[in-house]
Amino acid sequence: MFNISSFLKRATGLLDSGELKKKEIQCIIKKYTNYECPRELIDIQKDTLVLKINPAYKMALFMKKNQILEELKDFGISDIR
Repeated sequence: MFNISSFLKRATGLLDSGELKKKEIQCIIKKYTNYECPRELIDIQKDTLVLKINPAYKMALFMKKNQILEELKDFGISDIR
């Protein structure tokens, strides 16, 4: 039988750990660069998105930086490094 409390506990865990935020950021990056950045390589420090990715992918991301930052404003991110 479906247990709602276990579902809510799991959903709360996702929200608390930032995994849901990282997943959304991952989708935005993929939308503009066609690169599926692993969530382990995405870090958020204050209002800066820090990506620990290959420089070639990072260059493709910086070409679309302004468009990506427009969508990331909802997450409180104002810069990408």
